[in-house]
Amino acid sequence: MTGRAFSIEAGVLPAVAVRVIPDGASVSGVGGTTVFRPEALDAEGRKIPSPGASWSSLNPKVATVDDQGVAIALLSGQATITAEVDGVVGSGVLTVSVPDAEPVTSRTTAWRGPVLEGV
Repeated sequence: MTGRAFSIEAGVLPAVAVRVIPDGASVSGVGGTTVFRPEALDAEGRKIPSPGASWSSLNPKVATVDDQGVAIALLSGQATITAEVDGVVGSGVLTVSVPDAEPVTSRTTAWRGPVLEGV
């Protein structure tokens, strides 16, 4: 054993490879979401049905990811989203773009009323 922790269900071998789908995604705007899912393969190259994954974002200032693989955009930039199954890690990249805010313009209007002193 190499120190990796995993559990074996009847007839299911542990994962030896994990892929995150999609491996690249883009969202626009704060609060935008993308759903990632893990695809895990056993030593015989078979897909593991419904692999449970532990999710994380390597750049949580840009995007976070919940325990279901739903990534939420927070700032412009890139975040690597990782899924760990049976100690094996796969990753995908989320690119977040947040449009620049429209500039605020002000308009000054000349005061034409009486000047109030002492107010």
